[in-house]
Amino acid sequence: MEAVPAVAFLLGSMIIPESPRYLIFVGKHKQARKVFTRIGGDADRLVRQVEQSLEAERRPRLSDLIIPGTRRIAPVLWVGMGLAAFQQFVGINIIFYFGEILWKAAGATEEWALRINVLTGLVNILATIPAIMLIDRIGRKPLLLDRISGDDSDARCDGSRIRHGWCRP
Repeated sequence: MEAVPAVAFLLGSMIIPESPRYLIFVGKHKQARKVFTRIGGDADRLVRQVEQSLEAERRPRLSDLIIPGTRRIAPVLWVGMGLAAFQQFVGINIIFYFGEILWKAAGATEEWALRINVLTGLVNILATIPAIMLIDRIGRKPLLLDRISGDDSDARCDGSRIRHGWCRP
């Protein structure tokens, strides 16, 4: 059962074209034009835009993470590490990792704990599809802030259900 999403991802990754930006970066301009033509738009103009943006960039260095003139790490790195840790501790990942154990501890039978875990994974996969479509339209920051508040309220609700014994199947 766990192999189905992995196989679907593998097959999907085989038919998705390389990023046009990556193709231009490695010098495959002809392939980049084909991708731009396939997704719509003026391929030549888009290739020129990507070339210009690549020329304006410089490669990031590890020293970019240190505040100049000090030995302190830039705040943006602390924020990034904090968000990653927060996601691991309170996000859905904890349910994926320990879901069956948590549901059994809350009083669910082994069969129901497995069912709930499979359902959680399915809902996660199905919810990821609209999220991918929304991320560029709405923006990353509003979605992140919405998710953080949602994770907090979900954790509080789950805790209340477990504490009061409302999750028995």
